[in-house]
Amino acid sequence: MSTLLGARIAGYTIEAEAGRGGMGVVYRARDPELDRLAAVKVIAPDLASDAGFRARFVREARVTAQLDHPNVIPVYGAGEDDGRLYIAMRWVDGTDLGRLIHERGPLAPERAADLVAQAASALDAAHAQGLVHRDVKPANLLLPAAARDHVYLTDFGLAKRDGSNASATTTGHWLGTPDFAAPEQIEGRELDGRADVYALGCVLYTALTGHAPFADVPRLRKGWAHVHEQPPALGGALGPVVAKALAKDPAARYATAGELGQAACAAASGKHRATVRTRKLVTTERRRRRPFVAAAVLAIAIAGAAIALTTGGEEKARQKPAPLSTLPLPPPSSTATVRCTATACTQNGHRVQAPIEDGRCDGGTWSRIDTGSPPLLACVPSTPRAATELPDITGARLDRAEHYLDQLEIRHDTSGGGTFGIIDSGNWQVCTTTPPAGATIAPGHETVKLFVDRSC
Repeated sequence: MSTLLGARIAGYTIEAEAGRGGMGVVYRARDPELDRLAAVKVIAPDLASDAGFRARFVREARVTAQLDHPNVIPVYGAGEDDGRLYIAMRWVDGTDLGRLIHERGPLAPERAADLVAQAASALDAAHAQGLVHRDVKPANLLLPAAARDHVYLTDFGLAKRDGSNASATTTGHWLGTPDFAAPEQIEGRELDGRADVYALGCVLYTALTGHAPFADVPRLRKGWAHVHEQPPALGGALGPVVAKALAKDPAARYATAGELGQAACAAASGKHRATVRTRKLVTTERRRRRPFVAAAVLAIAIAGAAIALTTGGEEKARQKPAPLSTLPLPPPSSTATVRCTATACTQNGHRVQAPIEDGRCDGGTWSRIDTGSPPLLACVPSTPRAATELPDITGARLDRAEHYLDQLEIRHDTSGGGTFGIIDSGNWQVCTTTPPAGATIAPGHETVKLFVDRSC
């Protein structure tokens, strides 16, 4: 759909592609009459021809347009133009909470509570109209560049009326994000606003720790974990707030999202503070978090001390592991990636010494290709060279994985995005590949399929 650049859709002039996914493309467009930017989402033609999909797409526009709230993305228009389904919304030049956490690490408790409270206010407005969002997650909390402490809650494409169940709305697919889905949503039970309270509690957990509650659980087990297991408990004043929001029984959670927001703000500030619809928030100075690989990998290679990240982003040294000097170095000519934890690094299942980020390897440098944690390093060639074996890039950030494969002259294609999502290569990760890691590749003749998502 790149041919739409320069085209007119419903009066909007398409200026640039902002992101794409398996379901369509989001463009930056301009309204020439009002001279303002807009985000125009255009559905792929093959999907637009499906009657069921068209109905869901129209529902997204109508549901979002019903919510008149300063923390909900305004909808400018929606419909069909020359056979194309589109929805035009406010253009937000900035980032989202997921990317902010990825780039800066865990947020200060008061700021995390402030951002979550704004999203809570938007959810209360939706719940007041009997709507359940069903896909609350950090990537759906947009932060404008001009006001990074203002939140826009977006992507109401999965919203349903209060009292509906959580069954699939696309044939053969369960919709939602496993890292942030409530137990009753996973089990297909009747939903109300408390399912969004649970998801928002997961968002608060992520903002405070830098990772989702069950981030280390394999994707296919995340649903089981949300229903039957407890995430690692959080300390500090916000620990009890998060624990109540993540109660398995909806009746044991906060009755409304606003109550969660109010409790979070009160705990973070040490005093009672009411949740407001929207307000200007004070930006506190934050120290930059050191790259995780510097804390985990370099500490192993140089000091041998494991590092643990606490809720407040502080670092505490654990007991030193056994000396690693006897471990082999990663083969300099190998295309196999190296995975590291706080205590060990492995390559093809064998322990190795930790490579130094930006250190030299055969014809290239050791580079991080992960999304933030745990560290995943690859010897990225400085100039392209053909590889005959597909490296293990599961968990890699999409843009870094694509660059790595390009340098290995391995052709690749991407699949994923969700019904209304877009693929942001700088904020998405590779969940699996076809063929799998270790498979023999014929350079220039075989295309590797990358299956991606915001969180695997």
